[in-house]
Amino acid sequence: MKMSAPRFMTWVLAAILGGAGVLMHLGLLHLGSLNRDAFWLVTAAFGLLFLAAIFRNLQPAALRAAVISLRPGRSSSAARTRPCR
Repeated sequence: MKMSAPRFMTWVLAAILGGAGVLMHLGLLHLGSLNRDAFWLVTAAFGLLFLAAIFRNLQPAALRAAVISLRPGRSSSAARTRPCR
């Protein structure tokens, strides 16, 4: 099985999930009822990184759409269509 590095946005999402889980476990971050699920946030972050290493182009769809729409001079619909020649 050939593994690849995760895409940047996938890595950022996993880092946010893992960091939030660690901070909640240490008592430095309080998110209401999510505090009891700190272990599962860290587990989800590692699971996301594992899946991103196995599947080459794994990137959350919402983040991909946001990145495409932020590119200068392009809208999300223009990114999907080719110009007519």
